[in-house]
Amino acid sequence: MNFLTFRRYEFWMFLPFSLRKWVFHQQSSPKYCNICGSNPRLWLNRGRKHEIIEKLKITGAGFRAADCPICGSSDRDRLVFHYIQHQIQQWKSDWAMKDGAHGVIRILHIAPEKGLQHAIHKLLKTQFSGREIKYILADKFTKGYYYRKRGMAFLDLDKPFALVERESIGHSADNGNYASPEKKFHLILANHVLEHVEDLAFSINQLQSQLAVNAQILVTLPIAENLKSSIEIKNLYPNFNALPAHEQHQLSAKHLGQWDHKRLLGQDFQNYFPHWQTYSQTNPSLQLNPKEKVLIFSNKNIR
Repeated sequence: MNFLTFRRYEFWMFLPFSLRKWVFHQQSSPKYCNICGSNPRLWLNRGRKHEIIEKLKITGAGFRAADCPICGSSDRDRLVFHYIQHQIQQWKSDWAMKDGAHGVIRILHIAPEKGLQHAIHKLLKTQFSGREIKYILADKFTKGYYYRKRGMAFLDLDKPFALVERESIGHSADNGNYASPEKKFHLILANHVLEHVEDLAFSINQLQSQLAVNAQILVTLPIAENLKSSIEIKNLYPNFNALPAHEQHQLSAKHLGQWDHKRLLGQDFQNYFPHWQTYSQTNPSLQLNPKEKVLIFSNKNIR
């Protein structure tokens, strides 16, 4: 296979950043990656072809040229960061401390994307100079995925919210109860996470309960353009969780497009996310999918 077709976390991403930039950066290229600030000469392929993905036109899935060869960011990462870049000035106002006090800004990034994580952290440090940024990374550590070995907390959204202590970026992740206001989060990110949880409503409520004042949750997940009503695998097969793992994987892949998904949202997706806003963009230089949506929950006007 041509190395240019390799996707994220394969061997080309383990090459030194300077070498990747030397090979792939082209100043005159109209392409632009807002994550690493480079002009890649091409986008690398990601995803895979699957009959149900193509039939239902599932946004956020499928084989496509979308990855930055220099930092590994996907089209989805660049869309989320595009929103954050345009929202940052509002957050400076929303997250301002009374009487000039400098409180801690707390971010929770679930299943973090490396390039996006570093871009957000860098932007926040620049825009909130003088304030401590506590950027906590968390995941469930499901088998079959790549994880960084250090600097992450364990979080299972199928259970009451609790982070198991591990290292954060330069700090120690908090352990235990998040009931106190000073330990709530200003921003929670969960990209392609909620299609994996058992009970979507429960997981959403868990996340919303952890928000500080004037805070936001940013979510992306697969949405099928040609699917009127969303599919829950447990509704198709009431005994799904009692089936052997290999049968579960086969059924999920057949109906949802991926072996470990629990649902596929259709055009009724907002029924699952009442009071949430959507954000999408058309930007050819960033190679954004205009049909991809960032779902946004804000508690700014909710008291």
